[in-house]
Amino acid sequence: MRPPLQPQERNLTMTTNLQRAERADKAIAKYGDDVIESNLIDLLTDAMHWSDRNGRDFHIALAQACRHYINELNDEQQDERRLSCIEANQAEVHHD
Repeated sequence: MRPPLQPQERNLTMTTNLQRAERADKAIAKYGDDVIESNLIDLLTDAMHWSDRNGRDFHIALAQACRHYINELNDEQQDERRLSCIEANQAEVHHD
């Protein structure tokens, strides 16, 4: 079994929250020709219609998306804390 990825490895192999936000920005901007907030509302509304048409539960998907969002925030914060500890330890080693 492979050990957990180190923060440096995670940044190379995983999408960051900044990348996720930039990806969403591009999709929302292209979704319509209105202001970005209206495009987001239209996208979400259309996703609800799509869910109804395809027998999917939009609210369950939204709840799952919320859980993913919280996990991604927590992962990023943990990575930042780990990097801070690593940098502090490296500075300590070089200082001695």
